[in-house]
Order: sequence, then structure tokens, then C-alpha cells
Amino acid sequence: MKAGALRKPRLNLQIRSMKFLALFSLVIISHSGHGAVPLESQLLAGQLKQSSVDLFTSGKPQLALTQLRSGLSPEKGMDGSTTALVQGLVEISCTLHNQRRPRAAKEVAQQALLAAQPILQGRSAAAKERQSEILISLGILHETIIGDLETALGLYSAAHRIGPAKAENTQRIAILSSSIALRNSRVKK
Repeated sequence: MKAGALRKPRLNLQIRSMKFLALFSLVIISHSGHGAVPLESQLLAGQLKQSSVDLFTSGKPQLALTQLRSGLSPEKGMDGSTTALVQGLVEISCTLHNQRRPRAAKEVAQQALLAAQPILQGRSAAAKERQSEILISLGILHETIIGDLETALGLYSAAHRIGPAKAENTQRIAILSSSIALRNSRVKK
């Protein structure tokens, strides 16, 4: 077998990771809850998240969660503590994914899902637009990190129903629906 044939799957993985980063960047950029954040606050938040990454990877998830809950500033608006925690966990999961630590990324993604229960169960007082953004972030985690395309599609669809229609999310729904249909047609053969 040629050496180039062995590298192709890795290249596809790198391309997929780059696409994931682009999608995740869109979610972060579209997040309107922060407004202008002073550089000092950004640095402190970055240090807090890096410290939490270290705690998660060293097998201390409860300590990491406690640190995040006490250290993250709530976002503006109702239920700001919940949305800040979920967003922080989403970002940490993506960081671990990009560091090629899939097990830790999945564990943190699960923590993000647990923290998002008020939003997932329709009990959150956060603005509908922010809830929609959180659902999209959770959909990205399901699609890319957890590997559950059906749940990702459900989260994208829920975001589409409750929040303002965004072209990226509409495209994501169409692409994922096609991917699932294609996969299901292959399974039936």
C-alpha cells in the first residue's frame, strides 16, 4: 500500500476539524450576549478555562465545574449563569477536541449537556435568541465530538424553531439531513 493512501484519512480528519473550527467560530461570533469585554476580563476568563481544561484532563471534573461556576461572570440577561457555564463548557470541550483528547472532550461535552438542562427542558428564562445559540453549540458538540448526528439534527431544528432563523443553521440542518439520509440508505443495502 502506498504511503499516500495511509495519510488520506488523516487529511480528511484535519479538514473536518478545520470545518468544525469554522462552524464553532461562527457560533462564538454570533453570540451577542457578551458585548465589549475588557482585555483584562478576557485574559482572566482564558486563564480560568485553561485551568479547567487541566483539571478535566487530570481527572478532576467536579473541581473543574466548581471552579467554572464560581469564576465565570454571568452573561447579560436572564439565566446568565447557566448560559455562561454552558458556553464555557462548550469552549473547553472544543479545546480538548482540537488537542486530540477525544475522551476528555466527550466528557466535557456531557457536562455541557447536563448544565444545559434548563434550556433543553424549556425551563430557561434566557432570551430565545441566546437559547437558540446554545442549542446550536450543543448540536455542534453532538455532531462533531459525540458523533450523534440524529441528536445534533434535533438540536439544530429546535434552535431554528425558537430563535431567529439563521442561514448557517438552515444550511446545517439541510446538510445533516442529507448526510443522515445517505448513511441510512447505505445501511439498508
